[in-house]
Amino acid sequence: MDNAARQTRAVGNRRDWNLPYFAFYGQDKIQVNSKLLLDIGLRWETAETFRDNEEGDSAINLGLPNPAAGGLLGAYMYGDSRVIPAVDLREFGPRLGVAYRINDKTVARVGFATNYSAGNGSGLGLRQIGISFIAAYNPSQTLATLNNGITPTSSLDNGFPAPPYPIPAFDPGLEVGGEADYYNPGGAKQPQASTRTFDVQREFPHNILVDAAYVANHSVHISADLENLGQVPATWLSLGSDLDQDISCLQGGAGGLAQMPMLRVSECPIKVSRAQ
Repeated sequence: MDNAARQTRAVGNRRDWNLPYFAFYGQDKIQVNSKLLLDIGLRWETAETFRDNEEGDSAINLGLPNPAAGGLLGAYMYGDSRVIPAVDLREFGPRLGVAYRINDKTVARVGFATNYSAGNGSGLGLRQIGISFIAAYNPSQTLATLNNGITPTSSLDNGFPAPPYPIPAFDPGLEVGGEADYYNPGGAKQPQASTRTFDVQREFPHNILVDAAYVANHSVHISADLENLGQVPATWLSLGSDLDQDISCLQGGAGGLAQMPMLRVSECPIKVSRAQ
């Protein structure tokens, strides 16, 4: 290991993650009369988004010009207050249950409820791509030889080489050419599920009970991993086979690719892959 062809080390600070959560709930049963029973409840909750207690989060902002990419939009920013979306304070979950005794043998019930669950920005599994919002704070440094190990990358007698940049490295151009973390502005919303039920129970002779029910569920803000920031925009898929062409120079007329504003002459030659 003193003359290794490849050396890797992780450099950075201790991480202290936090997931604050608050909730209040009230419920009451009201016997309106001998036939009608109401069950009413309301829950309010707020789950703050996944954050570092030392303001040590970083992510890309798709609206910031990146000086390391010729001013194209998409640059890194640092600190919880800049990276993390605002907490959603409108997560109210009403509950309503109604039971009505039609006669001594028949009961009808109607119910509605809205529920929330930890997820998206309020869950540990929120990280979609990149390196978990720790770029610049906990970088990993890898040194490797360029001749398949014929000569060592360095000698540990001289210590591990210093990182090529300071830590933390608050560089807006960080991760250019790599994978960047992204916090969707709507990531503070928890997954929400609404349930509606209608149920009728009827007792028949010989202790036979028939229960017929309709149950419907509707969910929104569910994590789906469908956010691929590197995907070719759908508006350009009409270019068809042009997307698979090698670009020798856009000014020379590389088919329909010359229409794409995100490509520049200085980027030739490149190959654009069609989104599958």
